[in-house]
Amino acid sequence: MMENKTIGIIGAGAIGKCLAEYAESHLNRFINQLILFDSDIDKMKTLADKLNNVEIATSMKDLVEKSDLVIEAASAGAVSAIFENVLREGKDLMVMSIGGLLGNEDYLDMARNKGLIVILPSGAIAAIDGLKSFNVGGLEKVTLTTRKAPRSIKGAPYLLENNINVDTFTTETIVFEGNAIEAVKGFPKNVNVSALLSIAGMGAEKTKVRIIVS
Repeated sequence: MMENKTIGIIGAGAIGKCLAEYAESHLNRFINQLILFDSDIDKMKTLADKLNNVEIATSMKDLVEKSDLVIEAASAGAVSAIFENVLREGKDLMVMSIGGLLGNEDYLDMARNKGLIVILPSGAIAAIDGLKSFNVGGLEKVTLTTRKAPRSIKGAPYLLENNINVDTFTTETIVFEGNAIEAVKGFPKNVNVSALLSIAGMGAEKTKVRIIVS
């Protein structure tokens, strides 16, 4: 029989809210306690007020110490600090902002050596297991082509740095071509799938990304 777990969610934004509400409404019989932490105290309290079986942590460290499974739902910039905490405390981790792992892939090896579970949701990418299998035999090329509505990428760092106004496009237009590292840096809220593709496949430098506005 599976032992019930204490689940800690770091981040009370849209993703954290969705995860917390789903966990409480659908997984409550498997959860001893749900714990929340967000550096935005008001946002954290607003979410906590909508839940029943929830505790507010005083810090990231406090949440990690009390949790069996930590779920990162904060931002790519927070992944490194969260990973360091779970490695130190010996806790399992689910990473939602997978782009934060690029350049920090050694954390995965460290977790594996400690016998910890790290969950990287496949999200919009189907057949990740197939990609991993192909990688055993040797991949030659991996390219992700993704189509985005103009409003979904508006304000992305890459567009701002290159003075690209997506509102002016009237036909399908390629706005970015580069590797996964460059893609995640230039579009941190839009192409986390490329990070997962990189980790499962050839690595971030060899994974090509093409973003089309349509």
